[in-house]
Amino acid sequence: MFQFSDIIGQEEVKSSLIIQAHSGKLHHAHLFLGKMGYGTFQLAMAFVKYIYCKDKQVADSCDQCANCIKITKMEHIDIHFTIPSFKKEALSKTLMPEFRNLIEQTEARFDLKDWHDYNNEKNAKIRSAECDVILHDMGLSSYENGYKTQIIWMAESLEKESNKILKILEEPNPKTLFVLIAESSVDLLPTILSRCNIHKILPLKSDTLKHYLEKDSEGKSREMLLRSVHFSEGDILEAKRYLADEDSEFPLEANLLNFLRGLISFHERKFDNINKAILQAEALASQSRPNQKKFLDYFQYFLRQLVLIKITQTCQLNENLFKAANHFANILDTDQIEVWSQLVDKYHYAIEGNANVKISFVSLAIESGKIQDREEFEKFISS
Repeated sequence: MFQFSDIIGQEEVKSSLIIQAHSGKLHHAHLFLGKMGYGTFQLAMAFVKYIYCKDKQVADSCDQCANCIKITKMEHIDIHFTIPSFKKEALSKTLMPEFRNLIEQTEARFDLKDWHDYNNEKNAKIRSAECDVILHDMGLSSYENGYKTQIIWMAESLEKESNKILKILEEPNPKTLFVLIAESSVDLLPTILSRCNIHKILPLKSDTLKHYLEKDSEGKSREMLLRSVHFSEGDILEAKRYLADEDSEFPLEANLLNFLRGLISFHERKFDNINKAILQAEALASQSRPNQKKFLDYFQYFLRQLVLIKITQTCQLNENLFKAANHFANILDTDQIEVWSQLVDKYHYAIEGNANVKISFVSLAIESGKIQDREEFEKFISS
C-alpha cells in the first residue's frame, strides 16, 4: 500500500513527484489538491513513502525496508497525522485506529463522506487544539535523523485555525516536511497556499477509469459502466458509488424519476401532481443523511445533463431519465435550469447543516415546480 504502482492513472504527477524527491532541493511544504477519488491521498502517501524509502527504485519505493513497512502500517515515529474530528475533545491521535481501519478497508480509496459514514458522525473539522499539537510535534527534532513530517488530511477543514501554523510553515525547522491534502483551496488561506508547492490532481481520464472498473466490477453491464464513468467525472469513488447504487435499497434513478414526475405540469396546480411531488419529498426526508446527499448530488448530475441536451441534443442518461431530461429541455430555458441548480445547491447546504429535512425537501419540490412555468419563474426570481 502507498506505492505509486497502486495508484490508478496520474502518470504525469507520479513522474513529477519522483523527480522532486531526487532533486536534492525538496520544498518543505506540499499541497496535494484534488478530490480524493482522483487518487489525491494515495499520491501524497506514496510521495512520503518514496522520500523515506531506504532503497528507492527508479519509479517507486521498495516497499520492504523498515521505513516502508512502518509507513504502510502508518506507524512511523517521525510522521504525524492530523485529521478532522467530530468532538472538541477528540484529537487526531485518538482517532488514528479508526483512520487506519478505514484506509485498510478501502485500500486507501476514501473521502470525507466515507470518514463521516464510518464514524456515523457529521461536521468533522480540524480544531484549534490540533494546531497546538502540530506546533509541538513539529518543534521537535526527528527521532531517526531523517525528515520529520506532518500530514494534514482535508486541510481545508482547518479554516481560520490555519493562522496558528503559518509561522512554522514559513520558518520550519531543518529537515521538516509538511504535506497538506485537500479537495478544495477555497477555504485555505492565501498565505497558506503561498507557502506550499501545489500539486493539482486532475480527474482520471475516462479510458483509465473505465479500464479499472471493468476489472473491479464484474457482472456490471457495459452500459452501466459507461454511465458510471460519465457520472463520476473522473472520480473513482463516485463511479463505484454509482455502481453500488444499482443494487441498493435507495436507487437514485428511480427516486429522481418519481420526484421529476411530480413536477410535470406542476404549474397547472392539479392536486395529483402537487401531491405526488410532496409525497416524494417526504419520502426523501425519511432517508438517511448520506442517501439524501447522494440524491441531491445525482440531481445536480441530471441538471448538468439537461444543459448538455440543450446545447448538443445528446447526453449520457439512460432511456428513462433521457425522456425526462428531454421533456424539461423542451420547456425550460438555460436560465431556468441555472436557477434550478442553485436551488439544489441551496438545499444540499441546508441538509448538511441543521435545517429541518422534511421542510427542506418539500420546499425544494414546491420551488422546483414554480420555475417550470416561465411566468411563475419571473415572479420567483424577483421575489
